[in-house]
This record gives sequence, C-alpha cells and structure tokens, in this order.
Amino acid sequence: AAAAAAAERHPMFKPGARWSLHVVNSPEVNAWCAPGGHVFVNVGLLDACDDSMLAFVLAHEMAHALCRHHAEKWTTGVITSASQTLLWLPPPAPGA
Repeated sequence: AAAAAAAERHPMFKPGARWSLHVVNSPEVNAWCAPGGHVFVNVGLLDACDDSMLAFVLAHEMAHALCRHHAEKWTTGVITSASQTLLWLPPPAPGA
C-alpha cells in the first residue's frame, strides 16, 4: 500500500509526464538516467544489442528513475564527501 501511494505521487506517473531519450555519440556500451525522465543511451549500446535487449535496458533505466536511485547516489556522495573532509581536518589545538 505504501509503495502504491508513493507511486501515485511520483511526477513520472502524472498525466502528461514524458520520457526523453537522448542518444550520445560514444562507442562505450552504456546507458543511464537523470531526473525528470531523461534516459541517455550511447551509440555503442545501440550497436551492441537487438531491439529486445534495448527494450530491457530502457526499462531498467526507467526503473532507476522511478525508484529515485539518482537521489540515493547523490545523498551517498554527499555523505562520503563530508566524511572524507572531516577526516582531513586538523585536530583541534590543545586548550581550544
């Protein structure tokens, strides 16, 4: 029930929501997603797979967007960066 309620609030499930497919001129076999329904596919991936494989990859990337994995990655990156910064701070001066 909670998952269904969250899905109803997701902007990509609202009427009129659109996905945008972007083809990147790169030989690397890769695809990724970005917030707002943007899916990027490299030419190398298009050359390497047939229609059914491409459909699977697109569905996989769309699932990442719907599950907001980009937000999880961003949060993890911020926490990691802050932790690394704290590790490099000099210790407090004696008596401070």
